[in-house]
Amino acid sequence: MKSINFFKKRSSTTNIDAGILSDQKITDAFMLWFGVIFALLPTPAILAIPSELEKGNVLILAVLVFPLFGGFFIRKGFIGRSTYKLIGPTPMFLDPSPGCVGGQVGAKFALAHGHWLEPPKIRLSCVHIYRTGSGKNSTTHHDVVWQEYVRGWNNPNEGAGDMRFVFDVPSELPVSGKGYKKRGRVDWQVHCDGQVVVKRQSNPGNAVQAYAKDKQEHVVKFERTWTIPVSTGTALTSLDIAAEHLASSRLMKQREAEATAIENIKIGHLAGDLTLESRWGRHFINGLVFFVCGVVFAIAGGFLFREALAGEAMLWLMAPIFFFIGLASLIYSIFYIGRGLDVAIGVSRVRMVRTFFGKALYRREGVLTSPSQITLKLGVTSTTNTGVKTEYYALVVTDGTKTIKIAEAIPGRDAAEALRQIVIEHIQAPLEHELR
Repeated sequence: MKSINFFKKRSSTTNIDAGILSDQKITDAFMLWFGVIFALLPTPAILAIPSELEKGNVLILAVLVFPLFGGFFIRKGFIGRSTYKLIGPTPMFLDPSPGCVGGQVGAKFALAHGHWLEPPKIRLSCVHIYRTGSGKNSTTHHDVVWQEYVRGWNNPNEGAGDMRFVFDVPSELPVSGKGYKKRGRVDWQVHCDGQVVVKRQSNPGNAVQAYAKDKQEHVVKFERTWTIPVSTGTALTSLDIAAEHLASSRLMKQREAEATAIENIKIGHLAGDLTLESRWGRHFINGLVFFVCGVVFAIAGGFLFREALAGEAMLWLMAPIFFFIGLASLIYSIFYIGRGLDVAIGVSRVRMVRTFFGKALYRREGVLTSPSQITLKLGVTSTTNTGVKTEYYALVVTDGTKTIKIAEAIPGRDAAEALRQIVIEHIQAPLEHELR
């Protein structure tokens, strides 16, 4: 799924030596003004509500939706602006500058006020931004080409607010600017998500907890994005980042991947077999979205069919399209929610049972003797409005011309790789035991 983000702005700072400012200051101001305009736009209609109600026009109350939405954006913009002032600006300094595709992207920044509660999660994304359609029908797309996460590191010699990071960037990725796939542009974005301890002032609106050590301090959510330049090169960072941190960051990432795999796939042992259960209903919310869309389209198609039968001949073209899109979405959503897998992996054998709401549909068996038979298969991809891309993988065993799926809907390649490693260790255990 592709997401559309109406509020993502490019950094207003072009002088790299002076630091790259985050996008949030512009975004928060835009939300404030957008909310004000949205709230005030229907003022004449709102003033006319009493007289319209006397005439029996209750539909006039629908205009109250505008100030409600406007108030939501005003509040969101005000909270963001207040938190921004509380922490202060955080210009980012690249090292190397610009970042390098085929080398590294490294940078540091510092809090103007406060200190980090714990190392924040930092995400580097390569985003292809382009438009389709024209005029009123144009749509802006933000497709995530590549994305990686690390934990930031604080150099205690540079102060409690210091934060730095480094990424190794594959050489096949596009650089910043225009020309990628002959349309749109490519932006490289750094997103930092963490918690900051600040001096208690007026409530900024999103304090997430009281800070137990000092009642004069509290914790606020830190979430900022920088758009940075990235070009081709092999330059590496010269930032002083502890080797112990890089090692612990890799270990933490591995453990998070293993935890995600175990959380999504129930792993057990039965009579010497490794059992994997992909439970039905694990991604109920995603399935519910498809279900609601299917209901809306199916109802719309049914309504168009009724109008077509009443004599609107042109609607015979639109009615089947809406109805069958809705029907297909409904069928897929039910299958998506209800599907499951029960798998047992023994000595050189794998057995899989496809289930639907817990009831067995069919079985497959095969021979599994080599790690090379176990591969990852990419399924659907989703992107949130904050730019977080999630790829869902399946684990597949190939036995000659036969393909057996042993796990599905695993969020993230790292989690899928961790589960694959668990399976490999299980099938290699008997051989290792014999060698001993």
